[in-house]
Formats: sequence, structure tokens, C-alpha cells
Amino acid sequence: MKRKIISILSIVMIIFSMINYVYGVSASYTITDIYRFKEPTNYSSVELFIGTTDNSIYSKGNCVIKPKYSSMKRDDYGNTIVIFDNDTLKSNNYIIEVERNIICSDVKTNLTNASADYSISKLYLKPSPKVESDNRLIIDKANELIQNCEDDYSKIRNIFEFVNMNITYDLSDNYRNKGALSALKTGRGVCEEYASLFVALCRASNIPARVITGFSVGDMYEGETKDTEALAHAWAEVYLKEYGWLPVEATTSAMSMYDKVVYWDGLFNIEKPTYIYNGINNPDIPQARYSGLVFDTRECRVTLNSKMYFSDISTHWAKKNIENLYDKKVVNGYEDDSFKPENNVTRIEFMVMLCRSLKRNGNYYYSNLDKIYYPSDFISNWSKAEYDRLMEYYAYAAEDHGNKGAGYESISYVFGNKLKMNEYITREEVVALMSPFLKSTYTNNVPLTDINNSKFKKDIIKSYMNNIIKGYEDGTFNPKGNITRAEMATVLDRYTK
Repeated sequence: MKRKIISILSIVMIIFSMINYVYGVSASYTITDIYRFKEPTNYSSVELFIGTTDNSIYSKGNCVIKPKYSSMKRDDYGNTIVIFDNDTLKSNNYIIEVERNIICSDVKTNLTNASADYSISKLYLKPSPKVESDNRLIIDKANELIQNCEDDYSKIRNIFEFVNMNITYDLSDNYRNKGALSALKTGRGVCEEYASLFVALCRASNIPARVITGFSVGDMYEGETKDTEALAHAWAEVYLKEYGWLPVEATTSAMSMYDKVVYWDGLFNIEKPTYIYNGINNPDIPQARYSGLVFDTRECRVTLNSKMYFSDISTHWAKKNIENLYDKKVVNGYEDDSFKPENNVTRIEFMVMLCRSLKRNGNYYYSNLDKIYYPSDFISNWSKAEYDRLMEYYAYAAEDHGNKGAGYESISYVFGNKLKMNEYITREEVVALMSPFLKSTYTNNVPLTDINNSKFKKDIIKSYMNNIIKGYEDGTFNPKGNITRAEMATVLDRYTK
């Protein structure tokens, strides 16, 4: 078993490297599904939907079925259906056991443009049960959503935003498991409606898409077992050039203070390795179809065997802090599944991490600011959105951003009028940037022997008193030393809730 899991994980890592995803953590699960039937008085047979364990970049594994099935077939989507005849069932006392050993990974992308890939089967552009992409209402809504879009990426974003913001999760029988058209008409449903409507609107916009069924198991500790009855879930995937099938989670809601906002983290991303892929949704194929038998009981459970974080921190002193901060969505790893804990951190990298920590701590304060402070050498790049948000946080903390722009006082205090964003940040600059968000406290009685000449002495003391920093064993803080990724993770883990 161990050899198989390692092999599967290697495949997952290769795939992540090939398509430039950011890898963070994987998890190994065992899903056990046991069907029991009462012994029949005449000939019997069972067809069992197995789905697929190898059709996803983020959930791969193998499946062991007992007893050995009599025959198998596949549906149009490639899902496996296994068939048991009477003799086979009798040999195992009319009990069928299906065990899936799955490695799940998170998915993090930063796509800003992408095109649909039509090399995939045309099935994913056609209507199907509960995905009524040929219905006039769905076609009209799709046309409305994409009318001003110049590329497929913009179309997908608009469709995602509409579904995520306009459907209300409702478990009542009137709305759940009714499909895309019902969701569009009523604005209600469960995960199946979110996924089906997204897929129907994509197909009506000539974008290949499909509904996936499986489990969303949530956070588990190693060795924990859960009953999967309440964990069944549906989500969507779209097929993009150079990327293949990417996940879309439209069901999750996000809030900013008291207002619902678009859950953009659900587009082409899976935040944690908690999505277990079962198969491509096909309402025409039931989970189990049987004749000549009386169903007795079904037992289905999932066990988390282990979590596997970055490949280079297993014995590192900051392992737990790094893993905690990754789980809090503050840090990421590299494409080769490493974290590189001893690498130094640039100024802009730390500012982005600080912004994410503040967001995690619930600081959703928007001042409707019309002006963000940019030092004279600021270069707009991947970090701009989180830089801007951090400046708003500074403005809120200062209660006044003056006429220089939000964040001016804090940034100019630490860096002067030039950001030099790609320079390595120092330990004293880190605490100075964090200082506005810490509780005010001051004392001269701190056991740090080398901070008296630091421009940021009061910020260092404030951080020490807030238990953000501790210093080295020799009593020094090394204010002008660069901070490593491991040290940064430790500092931010202490701060982040």
C-alpha cells in the first residue's frame, strides 16, 4: 500500500510541475463503501457505479473491489460501471466492498487569461440531464453575461460571479437536485444546482464544462474517520488550453463585513486537499442498480491516512509554523513542491504575506479611498491588489490617510520615498510594518541587547511585548539582518488567528 501511495503522489507532483500550479499540501485518504444485500430466492445481479480515480489533477488513486466483478463497462464520460452476477455475489455472501485509496492535492492558480480548448469530447458542449444548456432562458442569460467579453477567461469569470452571487443554498425538496434550469428560475438549490447552472451557462457560451461528483471532507486529523453520508458534494470543471480540466467551486460563500462578495478563490482553485473525486456526473447512471435482490445496508466512510506538506520542511524547526500559515492561506510553496525555508524574503513578498494575515484576522475595513500611496519606484505587478489592500489597512489603522495617499505614513516611515520592492527585508523593517496593527504597549525592560541604536526600537519592543518576536538565544535581535521564509512564517503564525 505504501508503495502505491508514493507512486501516486509522484504522478501528482509531476503534473503540478508541468502545468505551473503552486503546490502546498497533499493528503492520503481511504474511502470504504460496503453494500450488503439479503440473500435472494432467485437469480440476482448488481450494477455499481465506480466512477473514475484517474481523471483529475487534484484527486488520483486506485480502486479495489471485492469480490472480483463479473464484467465492466464505461458510460459516455468514461466512468466505470462494474457488474456482478448471482454466482459472484453468492461467493461473498452478497456483500460488495469498494475501497478507494486516493491522494488529494490543493490547486492554486493565478490565471489572468485563458482560452477554452475544443479538442475535448463534444459531449461537454452539449445539453445533458439537469444541464439544460439548450433552453432559451439559459441561452439568453449566457448571452447577457458574455456580451461584452473579449476572451473565454472573461466569460468564465462573469458566469462564475453570477452563479456564486445569485443562488441561495436551500436544502428543501422544492429546490435541491433539480438542475440548472430550476436554479436559474428560482435562484435556489444545493451544490448540484450551483455546479449544473455554471456548467449549463458555460456550454451555452461554447465553453467545455462538466459537473463532478465526490466528497468534500473538510478538515480532518490523521487517523480520523468520517461517515460520508453528509459529505457528498458536486462542483464543476472547465477545459482550458494548456491547463486541461480546472476545478470551479461556486457553492462557497464569502463575506466582507456583513455583505456577500464573490468567492474568487473558488475559480480554478481548491484551497485545501479535501476534495475527493468520485466521477463525472451522469444522472442517467444510479449509484447502484440491482435486480432479484433486497437491499439491506450500506456503510460508507472516509479515513485520513496522512497529510503531506512541503518536501523540504519535514525536519525543519519551523515546520509547524509553516504548515499552520499555509493552512491559513498566508504562504504558498514553489512549483517543485518545496517551501525553501532558508530563502530570504523581499520587501514586497512580506507585504503581501502581511496583507493576507490581516485579511485572515478579519480586518475587512474599506474606507472608499480614492488614493493609494505608491512610492516613486513602485512597479505594478502580481502584488498590486494585495499592496493596495494593505495600504487601506494602514489608512484604517491610522484613521487618517492625509493628502499623500493611503499608507503613506507607514510606508514612508519604514522605507522612505523608495520602496525597492525586490530588496530583502530586514527584521526591524518587518516589525515596523506590523506595528500599526499591534496592541500599544511599551517598556524598556526587554532582554534584547542590540536594539538601542535601531530606528525602530519602539516597534521592536512593541512586537516583543505582543509575543510576535522572541530574539535569539544569545539575547540579540539582529535588527538589520534579513528575515528568512521560516522566520517570517513563525512571526506571522504568532500574529494570525
